[in-house]
Amino acid sequence: MKFARLKWIETPEGYTLALDTADLSPSIVDEIETAIEAAGFKHADQSRWTAPADPAAPLRMWHALEDVSVAVEMETATLPPILAAELLAFDFH
Repeated sequence: MKFARLKWIETPEGYTLALDTADLSPSIVDEIETAIEAAGFKHADQSRWTAPADPAAPLRMWHALEDVSVAVEMETATLPPILAAELLAFDFH
C-alpha cells in the first residue's frame, strides 16, 4: 500500500510539517499539497510547510487529509498541542 508520511518539527517560530510522498503519483501529491495549503499552511521549501499562527489549523489540515485518495501516516513523537490533545482523547480500545 502506498501512503504519504507526515512529520511535525517544532521550531522557535512554531511548527513545520514535513511530507514524504516518494512513492506517490504527481496528481496525488498535488491533492495532498492542496489540502495542506487550504488549511493555511505556507510552503517553506520542497516538502515542508510552516503552520499558521491559528492553533486549530493543524487539526483542520488533518481532517482535510481524510478526503485525499491515499492513506496518510503521521509520526506522533512531536505534535502541535491540538493534535496531541486529539490523540489523547482517542479511545484505542
